[in-house]
Amino acid sequence: MSSLAVFVALLLLCVACMTTQQPVVLEAQRADAERLFREKRYEEALVAFLDLAERAAEAGDDVNRVEGLALAARMETLLRRLPEARVRLATAWGAADKSEPRGWSRCLLVRGIVERESGDKVAARATFEEAYHHGREHGLELRAVDAAHFVAMLGDLETSLEWTRRALAAAEAAND
Repeated sequence: MSSLAVFVALLLLCVACMTTQQPVVLEAQRADAERLFREKRYEEALVAFLDLAERAAEAGDDVNRVEGLALAARMETLLRRLPEARVRLATAWGAADKSEPRGWSRCLLVRGIVERESGDKVAARATFEEAYHHGREHGLELRAVDAAHFVAMLGDLETSLEWTRRALAAAEAAND
């Protein structure tokens, strides 16, 4: 075998290794960004989610790109920067595809949060209800739990109890 053939074979092997490792790297990066969020380190989480979105775009991973952009918008709401949140969310929606339920559901949840934080509780409730149904229809039970929780927070006592029961039912059905 010629040295050129060996070189090409090794190059192809390296490309194959990078391609198969990319999703693992992105998921690890996403987990790190989510850890920063749970630790309430919102500025750092914002940077991490934006970096995730950029790396996902480079890798052609639309799911993690949309998730990163939408979660960056979420960080902006926690930092009380609603104009920036709206811009980031619009970018996420531009990259989202309804046929990919994970990214779509994340955009719905964040849209509801932006609406709620903007004072439009009627629109927020409708969006959270849509997110709940979307999550249940697509087997994203934990997303449905989040959505039901947000609806419960917006309602009176009876509504809160109803949506808490729905959240529990979704949690019991969870496999995601």
